[in-house]
Amino acid sequence: MATKKSVPSDVSLVTDVDPQAPPPMVELSPTGVATPLSYDVPEPMSYSGRNYITLSFGDEADPFLDPAKDPRTVLAAGAPAALAQASAATTTGPARRPLSLTHSALRPTAPMLPPGGRTNPPDPPEPPKIVVLIDSPAPGSTVHSTGQSVGLQLSGHWRAYGYLGTPLISVSDGNGKAVTATVGASGTWTAPLTLATAGNHVLNVIGVVEGGTYRGHRLTGRDAAQATVTVVLDDGGGGGGDVHTVPTVVVASPRPQSVVTAPDGQASVVVSGTASVTPAAALTIVVTDSVSGDKQQTSVAADQPGFSLTMPLLGLGKHNLTVDVSSADGGKASSTVSVTLSTQPASVRILNKLMIVETLNLTSYLGAYGAGRLLKTFSLLAGEKTTISMKSYRNDVDTSKQAASILDSTATDAQSDFEDMVSQEQTDKASEAQSSSFSIGAKASASWGFGSASIDAKYNGAANSAREEAVKNVANATRKHALKASTNRSVTVNTETASTLTTTEDDSTIREIANINVARTLNYVFRQMNQEHIVIYHLTNARVGYYTEDIVLDASGKAQHDSDGNIVISKNYQECTLPEVGSLLKQTMRPEYVDKVHEAIVHALSGIPDYQDTLQSLVETATPTDDSGELVTGAAYLRVVRNLHTVFKDPYSPFQVQVPGIVLAYDHIVQRTDGVFVEAILGQGDALDPYSHGLQDAAIAAKNAPIAQAALASTLVTGHDTPGADIYRKVFFAQSDEPQTTSAATTSAAPSSSAVHGHVATTADGRSKNGVPT
Repeated sequence: MATKKSVPSDVSLVTDVDPQAPPPMVELSPTGVATPLSYDVPEPMSYSGRNYITLSFGDEADPFLDPAKDPRTVLAAGAPAALAQASAATTTGPARRPLSLTHSALRPTAPMLPPGGRTNPPDPPEPPKIVVLIDSPAPGSTVHSTGQSVGLQLSGHWRAYGYLGTPLISVSDGNGKAVTATVGASGTWTAPLTLATAGNHVLNVIGVVEGGTYRGHRLTGRDAAQATVTVVLDDGGGGGGDVHTVPTVVVASPRPQSVVTAPDGQASVVVSGTASVTPAAALTIVVTDSVSGDKQQTSVAADQPGFSLTMPLLGLGKHNLTVDVSSADGGKASSTVSVTLSTQPASVRILNKLMIVETLNLTSYLGAYGAGRLLKTFSLLAGEKTTISMKSYRNDVDTSKQAASILDSTATDAQSDFEDMVSQEQTDKASEAQSSSFSIGAKASASWGFGSASIDAKYNGAANSAREEAVKNVANATRKHALKASTNRSVTVNTETASTLTTTEDDSTIREIANINVARTLNYVFRQMNQEHIVIYHLTNARVGYYTEDIVLDASGKAQHDSDGNIVISKNYQECTLPEVGSLLKQTMRPEYVDKVHEAIVHALSGIPDYQDTLQSLVETATPTDDSGELVTGAAYLRVVRNLHTVFKDPYSPFQVQVPGIVLAYDHIVQRTDGVFVEAILGQGDALDPYSHGLQDAAIAAKNAPIAQAALASTLVTGHDTPGADIYRKVFFAQSDEPQTTSAATTSAAPSSSAVHGHVATTADGRSKNGVPT
């Protein structure tokens, strides 16, 4: 008998639910059954990138507080006369070789075509430009020799823009034949020159470069440099002496006219270069500062011409550093470089760019899942056995990396491959290269698109066009990336007989299967499973970026060059959120343009067509209220619409999901997976003759007889059929004439009629007569 358990006194039973308590995560139905879990919970993969829309000001005057200047004008203003004249020449054109200036703004750009087509003839191409400089001997220097002639080793630098091939540089003193210099690819040149008379010599260096052709004529660039040196022959001008070479000095650092930033007015400058003489000999080097008169001295061995020493400089302004080189036999040479100490580097603005920086998201949801391509089919004959092995692309590390996709993986290799695909879709390569600088001071992110928008448009179709082009490029890149990954997702199924099975180191799944049928074949079909991805491209956020470029100038107003001869350009990028746009515009724009540009930003982010071509707005003007509930109009600010979401409904399936922002486009992409679908098909042909069928039928009947006997016994017991039980005993357990034993085996093999009827005789103590308790 069951007993009822009592409830301890310290335990209280809750009979009523507190109406204020939060509802449970899973509630019971009215019948007390738990709600089943949903199988439609989305598990998306998301990836984000940036779309840059540059605000265009058209023919308006430069609206920035620090207007940009034409970089070619800046270069011509600080370059030698030949370069300035070349910049102002009427013959201009494209550079066949990129300028050493590392920015597209420094290259000629094609003018925008008017609506009716080109109205003016095309501009002629720009000729190449070259600048040659003499480093050694220094202008105005004096060289001494005890022989009848002086052998000089001239050296210098060159820079050329828009040229083909190698520059031709020649050196002469005006009294003899010109000597062709040896031109180095790194922007250096050297040339030997013999001066046979004492007195002043004007050394002429001429550089020539060739460019493209225009109307059948080859365009060339030319530049010249001069240096005057005084030759002193100590043998009195007699004959018969050998040619003696004076020392040669080349100062590699600091660069001429360089500017050193020294906020406290003092700095240490490393003066380095090479000094040599022929025949080789030890040399003494003395560096003198023109401002303080301080000197630093060092020496070089005959076989080690390189020198380096540190020169302390004190005081803002220009310092002339003179490097004097002397040999033991009286040979002398010198070179002077100027260095300016400044609290900050001087620069000229060459580019202002105000951009709307949009955040685009690529989000992938799982769609349909089903069998795809056929991997293998094979058949097993009746009673045949075999072994199969399945190997997936995931078993190999290299193949697994190649098969990774951003749609279902967060692997770095997959992201890099996708970004490369997006880059290949870009048509604005100049803006794409420039975008690498947009991460200065901001978190780096992939660049997905570049466009422009006019500040005069009320409905900004240009911004929508640029945004649509960016989404199209990303969608194309996603498809190519997914196809490449899917192609590498191979799954192989191998079959082999059990007798030839070998053990390998390969990480694959091995199974043994058999056809237990005796009359029919068994056919297997293996298919690779495919996963559909529903890819949604949506706009979620926007910021405003301000990018500038400045050419850094030296004290003489010339553009500074780095060690590779490239123009030094200072780049700066700052970015703000939409509520901070007003402050950024006031810091960078002229007052009369602040409201106009602010309005242009609002227009560019309003009227955005979604995936159904319905116009949506990403931004709104929020006006806070005070404690009394009154609107504070002076505190109004621009922001992304709060809790902006779009309900995306797939037109090709019941799938729908709510995603943040504005859905711009969608796509369906199918990728292979490592899953394998196997289907078994029984062959319809019968391989047994009538005699074999009879044997099979007899075998089946023999196996079914005990089952039928047990079923009959169960029926008789259940129905309390006493006559039937007696007949059952007589048929299946007929008594022989010999006396029966009472062994356990006999008892279990021949139950009494009372056992068949379900009754057991018991003794007074409740035990059966055979000792089994009841």
